[in-house]
Amino acid sequence: MGQQSIRPEKGLRVAFLTGEYPRATDTFIQREVGALRDGGVVVHTFAVRRPPTEQLLGPTQGAEYASTIYLLPASAMGVARAFAAAARHPRRFVGAAALARRTHPSGVRGTLAQCACFAEAVVLAHQLRQRSIQHLHSHGPDSSGTVAVLAAHLAGVRFSFTMHGADTLRAVAMWRLDEKVARAAFGVSVSWYGRAQAMLVSAPSTWGRLHVVRCGIDAAQYAPTHHSGQRSSVLFVGRFDPEDGVPVLLDAFAKVLRERPSARLTLVGEGPGRSAAQQQVQAAGLDHAVQFAGYATAQQVAEHLAATDVFVLPSFVEGIPVSLMEAMAAKVPVVASQLPGIAELVEHGEHGYLVPAGHTEQFAERIVALLSQPALRERMGVAGRAKVVAEFDAGVTVNQLHELFRAAAQEVAVGR
Repeated sequence: MGQQSIRPEKGLRVAFLTGEYPRATDTFIQREVGALRDGGVVVHTFAVRRPPTEQLLGPTQGAEYASTIYLLPASAMGVARAFAAAARHPRRFVGAAALARRTHPSGVRGTLAQCACFAEAVVLAHQLRQRSIQHLHSHGPDSSGTVAVLAAHLAGVRFSFTMHGADTLRAVAMWRLDEKVARAAFGVSVSWYGRAQAMLVSAPSTWGRLHVVRCGIDAAQYAPTHHSGQRSSVLFVGRFDPEDGVPVLLDAFAKVLRERPSARLTLVGEGPGRSAAQQQVQAAGLDHAVQFAGYATAQQVAEHLAATDVFVLPSFVEGIPVSLMEAMAAKVPVVASQLPGIAELVEHGEHGYLVPAGHTEQFAERIVALLSQPALRERMGVAGRAKVVAEFDAGVTVNQLHELFRAAAQEVAVGR
């Protein structure tokens, strides 16, 4: 994965915070954590809540689950001890309380949610002090990012965040991204589009601390697909959430079947919209051609990709999806929504096709075109794998993140 490129580091102690960890969709975070540890960084993982046990898909995730510290549920005694410890630093406590009050979402529910975030931050700050953590990094500047920025203030440690896309980009004002940028040692976006959204709500004087660090993958884990003949296999990997556009894909696939009755669609993943998707499949009479495969381990995803001909992602909102990187690494051409983040990864006509989000007819046309043309699939697949290897290698991207942690530590060391 390229971890050997990370310079060994002694004494750097970092905490990662997410809302839930580890989940089946968090493999990119797990890669970051593992690579940083291999480089000598002491990384403690924290999460607000435990993930459902069905998302623990292998021994690596099981080990991360066992070593992660969860803020909820918290015992009354534990919370009381944390607040007592926080009260020993009254200036920090009052400052964090003022920050929480100044940045809470509007309305009664927003106020109550911010109170919960403050209590969680107090508990987290106590844990950080006990472990002599120097730097707290939040994966996502949304609610867990709020907990992180408050906890960092309470504990007197550096704070940073990674911004992925979808949820945060729809609510940059709600999550007070401006305040988090202002307080961060650095902020990371996986896309230039995401960085631009952070710039839009923050002061120009802070733009220099905003960086683009891709979510990288290990392309060697994905055996290249070899394309020949007219084929029939279409694959989707994602969550059944409203933003993933699965209903659009199912409508498009019904049209694909009219042109190519032998076509088959596999849907890998779970989510709140799975039941509705299954009902849509039944109502349209697609049961014979659509398979719901559920959660999959990284190895299982690689196996699905090795057996597919076209990868489809009909999202309405995205950062830069790891699933698209994985498909391209496996030399599978893609048909995806024409969104700003995705366009930083997929070049239309070079690695696959970009289609206006929600355009059912174009999705169907592009899928049929790729299934029908093996030489086109091969050319796009070769170009896609080359793009991922050159720009989205995990060893390179984790090294970039590691250097940001090092630079932040050096700034503190010289008193800046």
